[in-house]
Amino acid sequence: MYYVLLIGPDIGDKDFEERDRLRDLVVESLKLEGILFAEYHWVWDETNKIQLLLGQYQNLTDAKEWIGFFVRKGFNLRIVEKIP
Repeated sequence: MYYVLLIGPDIGDKDFEERDRLRDLVVESLKLEGILFAEYHWVWDETNKIQLLLGQYQNLTDAKEWIGFFVRKGFNLRIVEKIP
């Protein structure tokens, strides 16, 4: 399984309120592009960045097609084979 993650700002040693504010900024940037999700699933790992799960795919080709759409919109993304 391949997971597409939108990469947001660095969270460093920020407190919960600041992290929440940064997540809100990511959601707002998506809304400005007309992109809305019913739910927002956040992923935390050693990268120490805000990461939003955009989708999961059985094959890498489908995941890459999804990335192309968001990259053209100016978002930073990555594909991982498993969620940390």
